[in-house]
Amino acid sequence: MSNLHIITYGDDPLRRLAEHIAKKHHAVLPNLTDIVVLLPNPQAATRFRQLLLDAAASHHHSALLGPNIDTLPRWINQQTPSKLPVLSEHQRELMLVEALVSHKYLYGEGNPWTLAHSLLALFDDLGSTHLSLPESLEQFLDTLGTAYGLDNKNHDSLFGEARLVHTLWQAWQQEMQQNGVIDRHTDYTLKLASSRKTLPDNLVFYIAGLPRLSTAEAQWLNPLLQQDRAFLLLQRSGEQTSVDYHPDAVAQQLLQAINLPTGPSDTPFSHTNSEYTRCLDSVFSNSESPLRARAHDLAQDVPESPLSANLSIFEANNAEKEAQAIDVQVRLWWNAGKRNIGIITENRRLARRVRALLERSGIELQDAAGWALSTTSAAATVERWLETVEEDFAHQPLLDFLKSPFLLPERERETLLSCVYRFEQGVVLKENIARNMARYREHLQYRQNRLPADLAADYNDIHVLLDVIESAATPLRALIGNDADNKKHAPTAFLHALNDSFTRLGLNTSLAADAAGERILEELHAMQTASNNSELLMCWDEFRVWLGRTLERFNFQPPAQSGQVQLMGLAQSNLARFDALIIAGAEAEYLPGSNPGSPFFNDGVRQSLGLTSHTQQLSEQFYDFRCLLESADTILLTHRSEQDGEEIVASPWLERLQSFHQIAYADRLINTSLTELVNRTDMQVTHPAEPMPQPLPANPTVRISGELFPAHLSASGYQQLINCPYQFFAARCLQLEAPDSIREMLAKADYG
Repeated sequence: MSNLHIITYGDDPLRRLAEHIAKKHHAVLPNLTDIVVLLPNPQAATRFRQLLLDAAASHHHSALLGPNIDTLPRWINQQTPSKLPVLSEHQRELMLVEALVSHKYLYGEGNPWTLAHSLLALFDDLGSTHLSLPESLEQFLDTLGTAYGLDNKNHDSLFGEARLVHTLWQAWQQEMQQNGVIDRHTDYTLKLASSRKTLPDNLVFYIAGLPRLSTAEAQWLNPLLQQDRAFLLLQRSGEQTSVDYHPDAVAQQLLQAINLPTGPSDTPFSHTNSEYTRCLDSVFSNSESPLRARAHDLAQDVPESPLSANLSIFEANNAEKEAQAIDVQVRLWWNAGKRNIGIITENRRLARRVRALLERSGIELQDAAGWALSTTSAAATVERWLETVEEDFAHQPLLDFLKSPFLLPERERETLLSCVYRFEQGVVLKENIARNMARYREHLQYRQNRLPADLAADYNDIHVLLDVIESAATPLRALIGNDADNKKHAPTAFLHALNDSFTRLGLNTSLAADAAGERILEELHAMQTASNNSELLMCWDEFRVWLGRTLERFNFQPPAQSGQVQLMGLAQSNLARFDALIIAGAEAEYLPGSNPGSPFFNDGVRQSLGLTSHTQQLSEQFYDFRCLLESADTILLTHRSEQDGEEIVASPWLERLQSFHQIAYADRLINTSLTELVNRTDMQVTHPAEPMPQPLPANPTVRISGELFPAHLSASGYQQLINCPYQFFAARCLQLEAPDSIREMLAKADYG
């Protein structure tokens, strides 16, 4: 098939595609408005457009009209209007929880919110693969029995699981039908079907880098391929593999989805198979030949390592060393003139630390992945405020909240912090008050009564601050109730109360001025919109679960920077190319990561039912990793060998690579020069500070001035001097005290 081309991992798909388009359509250049290029992610579009301009320049055209470059879902959504209103993520969740509450007999004492999370993931799989469950429970039981490999017709062991899934699926579909709405997967499927009938005849589609096709997408693409109106570009090695867990399985499964032969194309763009590519193909081969035999064979054919000049590995003994190594390596590349630098990692904690180190060095990053809203300082402020209200103004969350920069933005910051400090020292610590607003006020008044009038007046602003806090908590405390009276309310009641509370605290203003805070307000508004037509009632604990899941599920992506160092996850790296690349956090925990699992159906059953299996997801990650190893001329892989004395298991892909290279070339590819640089203190960027004092001579003579030494020394003081002279000096000479701790329980002395 001339419109199907398969290239090796050593080729650049976007470059090949750009050259092909410019060559095939040179007669109509610069007008490419009839061409649609579909890529897996928006990040690839910018680079492809530049490559296409370069290819057109070889045909003496410096500018182009078109083409339209997009992802398939977004292009389809732009072309075809929705036939029915589409449920938002919050509406779907509320609707399913409502269905679960009305079918409580199906799951007993289980948590409907936790169950809804698992069911939505299952329903998403069903929707994205264009599958539906049988109409009757008996048919579904037979289907499950076959998938589980049960010979008899007695499916009692499957009845509970099958009834739960089938009943709620039917209730879910019926609820959407009654409300005249559809979910996003159904909407997308309907748009694909409608698009097949309304596509203009002049459009030609070029598709590259797709990791998978759903049934509906395959049905949309098949006629276009048969009419030579679509061009599909795939990557794989020349080896034929029948194993599901392999990078080549991605192309193989995609070809099967569109009913095409899985063999290599007769007319590929090119068959670039450098020694580097050949070595990596041999490393990750699934042939029957053992790894040791493959390594010896390659070493015999290629005596010099094709990897050592381009690829190296850094082993860190803790997370901080790994982050420092990435920071040092990026700065080395930057000073060498490399600008298009990529950092790929699934470890978001490592990513944030690397970002902080590089920004301290003056290097800005573009973060394509972002991080969960729950990990932002804005979300921490919201969480501490809700804990304050829930725990009767407990001193720890209350003080944390009072020190937040988001609180009362209209007040002068230093004045507010001074007020909070006097409240903490004078009331919480000195008076030993752990919680309860009335007790704070009572002991604040006691303290003022003991002071002269001019000093007592300094505490008046604390009364004002406590008034603001108590007033803001009032609408929320009215809904919390207690364990005996945990009343249920509509979701809108909680959200209105939360908004009222935010307004009184100035949080609506301060959060709107913060990028992450603005995202939180957007999600709260979306929750409010979703709740307007919901009949679900919930208690405070359920509302907190819903809010917590929202902040955990939705991401915050920092504003785009002008820097050319790109920080992204594995999924965003598809089709990317770099001058230099770091694959960080190459540990089994992240590459490929653990199986999140599902309470419904094991992996084999999911595969039999046509759902996305964990093995398929692993193959897609493996494919992304394999492509990354060919995406730059210089590549560094980093991982921790241990953390806090515990061994960290490296990624199996990295272990296979190192083992192969060790057998073939007696080298584990360790970057020794980087290890030496990281261990040098002068390689770390620090903020300028006052010069450090001159070092004291070894074993200096201890001198304590007479006025500091205590006039009398008790037996306990002498024992402290013997036990630890440093503690003696701090406690007896400098008169320092340990921070007071708040006692929640009464001591014996409190009873008299």
